Amino acid sequence: MAYCTIAHSVYGLKIDVSNTSVRLDHVIFKDNGTSSLSRDGKPVFTPDSIPVSFDCKQGASGCILIKDTSATGGKPLKRPSPLTSGAEKKHTWRFPVRITLGSAGLIGAGILAYGHFEAEKYNNRYVNDLNGLQAISDRDKRDNAVAARNVGIVACAIGAAGFGVTFLF
Repeated sequence: MAYCTIAHSVYGLKIDVSNTSVRLDHVIFKDNGTSSLSRDGKPVFTPDSIPVSFDCKQGASGCILIKDTSATGGKPLKRPSPLTSGAEKKHTWRFPVRITLGSAGLIGAGILAYGHFEAEKYNNRYVNDLNGLQAISDRDKRDNAVAARNVGIVACAIGAAGFGVTFLF
C-alpha cells in the first residue's frame, strides 16, 4: 500500500497472518479506534496524521518503521487511544450540565414572572376590596403567588449562576 490514508475505522489495518509480508509507503493513519496498525493482535505505534512507511516481513511478530516524517526520529510517542483520550472526554459533562442549568434558569424565570403578575393581581384586588367579601381569599392567593415568585427567584438564580460556573471549568 502506498500514498493512502486509513482513517475513522475501528481497528485500522489488522495484519493477522504472520506468514504474510506487507509494505506500507507514505501511509497516513488518522483517527482510528483501537489501533491504527496491528500485527498478530499486537498494536504497532503509528503517529496520527503523519505519513509513515513500514515493512512487515513474513514471520516477524511486528512491523519495522522504515521512514518517519514526523521529525521524532522513529521514537514512539506516548499517545492515548482515541477511544480513551482524556483530553477529548475531560469536559464532556459541560454540555448536559449547561442544558440542565439553563433550563432550570428559564423555568425559574417563568415561575418568577407568573408569580409576580399573580401577586400583583391579587394584591390589587385585596387592597381595592371595600366590603371585605373576597379579602381573605385574595390575601391567601396573593401569599401563594408571592411564595411561587420566591421559588422562581431561587431557581432562576441557581440556574443562571450554575450555567455561568460551567464556563470556568
